[in-house]
Amino acid sequence: MNDEWRQTACILCSLNCGIEVKLEGRRIARVHGNRRHVVSKGYACEKAQGLDYYQNSRDRLTTPSRRTGFHGEGFALGEALFDAVLKNRSGVLFTVDPYEETWKRVRTPEGRISVDIPELINELNSLRSEQPVHNPHFPFVLTAGDRRSTTANTAIRDPGWRPKDPHGSLRMNPQDAETLGVKPGGRVRITTQRASAEAVVEITTSMQPGHVTLPNGSGLWYPDREGQEFLHGVPPNELTDSAHRDWIAGTPFHKNVPARVKAITD
Repeated sequence: MNDEWRQTACILCSLNCGIEVKLEGRRIARVHGNRRHVVSKGYACEKAQGLDYYQNSRDRLTTPSRRTGFHGEGFALGEALFDAVLKNRSGVLFTVDPYEETWKRVRTPEGRISVDIPELINELNSLRSEQPVHNPHFPFVLTAGDRRSTTANTAIRDPGWRPKDPHGSLRMNPQDAETLGVKPGGRVRITTQRASAEAVVEITTSMQPGHVTLPNGSGLWYPDREGQEFLHGVPPNELTDSAHRDWIAGTPFHKNVPARVKAITD
């Protein structure tokens, strides 16, 4: 196992956030945001957490890039493409995909695209008998990435632009807050199977007992007036686990993350 964290960039959207990855051979074992990156400053979304799935999926496509003249195996092919992007500032042709090649990927016997996806039908049918699961070690359900009126994405980095919720609070039901002995504005430690973080609590009746949420677009490093950088809020993707993910899409679960919460008293 390689315990070294390597710096790179996520290429799954146009933002190209800076990330650090831990490798196990060809597999990407862990991903987290690179706080030293000048733009993303430690942020990494759920797509970045699924990089290993996209990198090693049996359905990944490599021939379109090879048709444009790029060569290499594994990471070398990606590096060749990335080097070309850096070199050719006016644009790079990165894929050639003839129309007939597209239809070869339709593997149904009749050669048609069917809207009936058996895997999804089976999944929906199984919901009829599914029962709630209670984990005594992680009794809460965390929604990691709640959409709120004060958060949209990481384009809003200055916490001063979020006067309603500058800390990116953990929302909690009053019943749970009373059980934990937490007051409004109090601090708690939220722990998942992957990591833990400290958060400021907002108590609200909009939450169901046993359910807590953290906002998306939070957990970024931003300098204060003296230029010293501080982490504002909790990076929700740091609490998700790439091993606990949607088996079709490959992205980690964000709306159903087992967690435990403990009041910080000191």
